[in-house]
Amino acid sequence: MSSRLPVTLAPHPGQALDCYLEHLAAANGMTAAALTTALGGRAVTPVVGLLAPSRLVTRRLADLTGLAPAHLRATTIAAYAGGRPLDLTGLDPARPAT
Repeated sequence: MSSRLPVTLAPHPGQALDCYLEHLAAANGMTAAALTTALGGRAVTPVVGLLAPSRLVTRRLADLTGLAPAHLRATTIAAYAGGRPLDLTGLDPARPAT
């Protein structure tokens, strides 16, 4: 997928990234797995991707939806109080083991 999705949605206030991706996929007649593949495969499936997705995944999702990366970041726990209640210091979204 190289262009914007036909149907774009803004996340609801407080909506988590996984829920947003499911709604976005359904609105476009896709499975969540197909959307995940469009975002770079496994990059968003582990919990780490929902806490603080990589810049690459965030940029790809922004390209597909037309939303600002900051707007999409608001769907993750990283948006709350500098990553608290979880300390995300040292988290590398490209390396789920971190």
